[in-house]
Amino acid sequence: MNDWKQDPRLKNIIPEKLQLLEKLASGIHGKSPNEAMPLLMAALSSAKSQGLSFTQEEMNLIIELFKSSASKEEAERINKLLNIFNKMGAKS
Repeated sequence: MNDWKQDPRLKNIIPEKLQLLEKLASGIHGKSPNEAMPLLMAALSSAKSQGLSFTQEEMNLIIELFKSSASKEEAERINKLLNIFNKMGAKS
């Protein structure tokens, strides 16, 4: 999952956000959605404590990049994780 970091569309995302994303990407690599969810929640909490937030455009780009450089199985895990996350958000 390292190829995503080379995408030129990331040039407008500040380095602090990219660092957070890189840590998240390496942490969730190969994990099931249930294993990855706490890592995602921790990353979001860390971003919030640092005063960082991601626009919907940034999130869509990041998800697209993660999935494009992932294996089929990893892409499926990403989709499952996103579905869980979206369901959680709908309950709030």
